[in-house]
Amino acid sequence: MSRKQKFVFVIRLLALAGMMYMANTAIAEDWLRFAYVVSDDSTIATYTLNAAGQLQSNGYFPDPAGPAEVVVDHSHQFAYAPNVASGTISTFSIDPMNGKLTSAGPDVPAGTSPIQMVLDSTARFAYVINYNSNNISMYSIDPDTGKLSPFGPAVPTGLKPDAIQLHPSGRFIYVANVNANTISIYTVDSVTGALSPAGSAPTGDSPIALATDPAGKFLYAANYDADSVSAYSIDSTSGALTSVGSPVATGSIPNSVAVDPAGRFVYVANQNSNFISYYQINSTSGALTSVGLTASGDFYPSSISLDPSGKSAYVTYGRTSRIIRYSIDPSTGALILAERMISRAFPYGISLVTGPTPLIRKPQFSFVANQTGFDISSFKINPESGNLTSNVTFSDPSPQYLCVDPAGRFVYAADTGLNVISTYAVNSSNGALTSVGSPVAAGCNPNSMAIEPSGRFAYVVNGCSSNISMYSINPVSGTLTPTGSTVATGIFPRSIAIDPSGRFAYVVNQIDKSVSPYTIDRDTGQLSPLGSPFTVEDQPISITIDPFGRYAYVSDFGANRISNLSISSYNGNLSSAGETTTVYSPDALAFDPTGRFAYVANYGSSSITQYKLDAPSGALLDNGASIVLNSAPYSISMDPSGQYLYATELYSNQISILSADADSGQLTFQQDVPA
Repeated sequence: MSRKQKFVFVIRLLALAGMMYMANTAIAEDWLRFAYVVSDDSTIATYTLNAAGQLQSNGYFPDPAGPAEVVVDHSHQFAYAPNVASGTISTFSIDPMNGKLTSAGPDVPAGTSPIQMVLDSTARFAYVINYNSNNISMYSIDPDTGKLSPFGPAVPTGLKPDAIQLHPSGRFIYVANVNANTISIYTVDSVTGALSPAGSAPTGDSPIALATDPAGKFLYAANYDADSVSAYSIDSTSGALTSVGSPVATGSIPNSVAVDPAGRFVYVANQNSNFISYYQINSTSGALTSVGLTASGDFYPSSISLDPSGKSAYVTYGRTSRIIRYSIDPSTGALILAERMISRAFPYGISLVTGPTPLIRKPQFSFVANQTGFDISSFKINPESGNLTSNVTFSDPSPQYLCVDPAGRFVYAADTGLNVISTYAVNSSNGALTSVGSPVAAGCNPNSMAIEPSGRFAYVVNGCSSNISMYSINPVSGTLTPTGSTVATGIFPRSIAIDPSGRFAYVVNQIDKSVSPYTIDRDTGQLSPLGSPFTVEDQPISITIDPFGRYAYVSDFGANRISNLSISSYNGNLSSAGETTTVYSPDALAFDPTGRFAYVANYGSSSITQYKLDAPSGALLDNGASIVLNSAPYSISMDPSGQYLYATELYSNQISILSADADSGQLTFQQDVPA
């Protein structure tokens, strides 16, 4: 069975549009597919996950209602967000191809400050705790539409309910009352879904997070102001809680707790200590024994989630605005840093969605701008071999640069001769382009373009007018509308890149040898200068950001070097991370989607150099011999599956196709096709 969804990876003249499909596998409901991260800037970010569990950014959308978390139903068709600011619950449908969320109806009312939500084990009922009205709202769920319908009066809790946990059997619900220092216990009517109070249990100071073991034998509560975890055994008949020994010490301000799927370890995120502490569970009593801690150097761990296979843990770090994936040692439970990824500002929750098969990205179409031929070539891509088949050529006045929107529905051409941007709709069946509306004015010599990850705003770099034109994008037609005045750059800007979170933009300026950083306004798309331009080497002409938003790489054409720049996930500031000497006149750089390998097109030597990325330092390390091409490569792009690299050759007017080894990243020449 296969599922397909268009998306893009774009580098200069060559644009790749693609699909996703699920590979066949016998393992059921054990593959991570999507993740949703809520942040303090009132956004929900979407990620896809590959078979290794790596997060791959897939855009975001603003939610002014103030989402506290995202909860996904058991069918993975619908998602819900309790909105603290508006006192409502939002319902979304989930696109099974890419995880994108679409509103599935009007928000429904909750109590005051709804903060957390659970769905019963049959996905027929939902329960929401309301922090400031001290109660639980109950809803029935329409299985076809996902619609929530309130029923019954709200059920009282203790003072300031801050966490809710469903027992694995679906028969009991537990609520941590942060100002009452108690856990309220409720039984669930299996027919009506109604809750009935069934007592309470004392906790340490300020219980803020709850988790049960998979067998439903034990419950654990993180006590925010007591710096401890309380353990309880659960009566399988009544749901009553019995304390297991004394609370166990944690770090400072524990604010999230998780139990591994095998029920062997408990993990606690400690907000002020900036580490994750982990404990072994006594399988008989449920008592915890401290095993160790993991510190990444990041600040304010705000949540921890484990994947159902028990192979990875995902931790959001609020103060450094990052998500870190850890691999889990199956024997000791130790967390081993796998990769860091930039996030929206101050993330505080991550939800994981699984499925019966992993997602694999495959390409579908390729578009190439032929500036002197005054047209755009379209190709179909064989998803198994990566080979290109010529499709149709479309007339365009003077295409210098192509850009595709994140959904793969529209192609934009920066036309340097007329100083305009042309918009084309993409036929999802055959890749044919249809002109949309009239070209929109840009500045002088528009030579690079980028669309921020939410797909709402576009930015065009104008070389000889030394500024950036900004546009809003019509979500239906794809047409561009200027958003106001231009933003100044350095002298003769050549390239623009936007980090995966959509918070920062960077422009390289060729004449004054600098990189101009900007912040991006979430609501208007407006760019604001971020400090002073960062000085780089001679003739910088392109900039590329690695897939996790950790580093930016500038091709210094005149210096035969790549400037490696570290990006602060906190504020977007740049700092030097060294430099890499290339062969001759580096022109463009591309990463594989896992962020392990990088490839540099060397214009002067007609070659592609191969590198491994050292993640801790950002250094590019040699990874085999250079690949010699027929003529100067002008742009390169890695396909979304990471299997094929495409390079446009300026003087031979052809595209070189190279395959990439999945383990080593090394390239093998495959074929040339006319452009």
